[in-house]
Amino acid sequence: DVFRSCGVLRTTAPEAVERARAEAAAGAPMPRFDEHARGVAAELPGEGGAQLPINAALRAAIEREALAAQLHGLAAEAATLEPEPPDGRPEGGAPRPGARRRRRRAA
Repeated sequence: DVFRSCGVLRTTAPEAVERARAEAAAGAPMPRFDEHARGVAAELPGEGGAQLPINAALRAAIEREALAAQLHGLAAEAATLEPEPPDGRPEGGAPRPGARRRRRRAA
């Protein structure tokens, strides 16, 4: 018997598991997880080949997507900023808000 099923599925959806087992026994094509793993490894070099428990894999995927969304938001925000002149002063030469004034020493 080459068919394997998750213990949770066997408990929560036994009829679906039995239907899949019957289809496998009748010769229906079954998903090959090694093919999926190769596809993921090609998408995420260095991460795609790791065999993780589902919760750890989901956590890593969510963290990766959250970081990507954060970086995308920062890039969009940066695109709306006006660049400062090279001397650090806003246009017109006024001091930056919050900048401290320097006193000149007498010679």
